[in-house]
Amino acid sequence: MEEHGGGEFIKTLVFTSINFIFYVFILLKFVFPKLKDSVERSKSEMLSELESSKKRLEEARQIYNKALEKRKSAEQEKEKIKSEIEELTEKECERIRKSAEMYSKSKVEEINRIIEMRVQEKKKELEKYAFQLVLKLAEEKILRVKTKEDEERFLKLALSKIQELKSNDRN
Repeated sequence: MEEHGGGEFIKTLVFTSINFIFYVFILLKFVFPKLKDSVERSKSEMLSELESSKKRLEEARQIYNKALEKRKSAEQEKEKIKSEIEELTEKECERIRKSAEMYSKSKVEEINRIIEMRVQEKKKELEKYAFQLVLKLAEEKILRVKTKEDEERFLKLALSKIQELKSNDRN
């Protein structure tokens, strides 16, 4: 029986070996080439995708670098504009301040001229009033007591007052 059992083993071994060789042949002939083609295709697609991704990455880096340069340029331009605005603002403030000073000086001078004119007008009115008063007093005095000496003395006094007022007016 052992022989019989040993022969079965060899038959099974041979049959299994033939099946194995047949499966290996089928795998090598039909499955592995398709599998290899599929793997090669996948590999080439992946390499192609990798190259494409590298190109896109490089393009993205270039775009990013350009954007950084533009941003830097914009920052510099912003600072330049800011400094120009500050400079213009300072100049405009100085111009306005000078203009205000000149305007205030002209207004002060104008007010001083107006005041001087009014003072002169009031002086003339006062001189006129004083002169009329002196004449009135002189007439009254003359009418009361009228001597030759009195007339001369009043006239001299009136003339000296008039001359005194005129000299004050000139000063």
